[in-house]
Amino acid sequence: MFNRLKAVVAYFLAAFPRVLTRTEIVKLVYLFEYYYHELYGKPFFGIQFIRYHYGPYCKDVVTVLGQLEEEGLISIIQEPHFYGEGVTFWHKWQGTNPPQLDPSLQRIALFVVHQTCRLELESIKKLVYETPPMRKLLRMEEERGCKLDGEVIDMREREEAGRKIPISRLKAAFKSINREHRGTDEEYRKTILQEFESLRVFRERAERCEI
Repeated sequence: MFNRLKAVVAYFLAAFPRVLTRTEIVKLVYLFEYYYHELYGKPFFGIQFIRYHYGPYCKDVVTVLGQLEEEGLISIIQEPHFYGEGVTFWHKWQGTNPPQLDPSLQRIALFVVHQTCRLELESIKKLVYETPPMRKLLRMEEERGCKLDGEVIDMREREEAGRKIPISRLKAAFKSINREHRGTDEEYRKTILQEFESLRVFRERAERCEI
């Protein structure tokens, strides 16, 4: 489990065009797991996400981040939270190139990067809250009249037929991402942003939906 999770987390940190907070990293892993489940009908990581203050949370991601820091692949910087309470953890990739992933996994990871690389945390959270597993949990909270902090999120929850993005379109989007010629880090970041624009329709569709 941790080898898979560590590889994908490291890939996100290396591929993303800016440093990431812990909350953002957890959300990226959640989106990866959601899309993998959508495509293949089964989990990839085999980890649990629970309802937390800022959406899905998984302690295994935090564990993996600590392991990557111990291995010298990332640095973790702590800063006082913007609102004066708590701490924000920033994660910076210290390695050279991202770890190699299987092409099918790499496409999913890059698809997630495309969706989120120009978004602030609140917009990333909105994208996450619009997935079927989180919508189901939000409906449960509305019915019960309270937040269900600690509730395990059911990643098996599927998209309703009327809202579903066809799997064929997702696969086509993943396959359109070409990593054969990576070039320098700067060239790669520019490519990320260019390819992000080509997938704008998916992001705009998600942002038009109500949470």
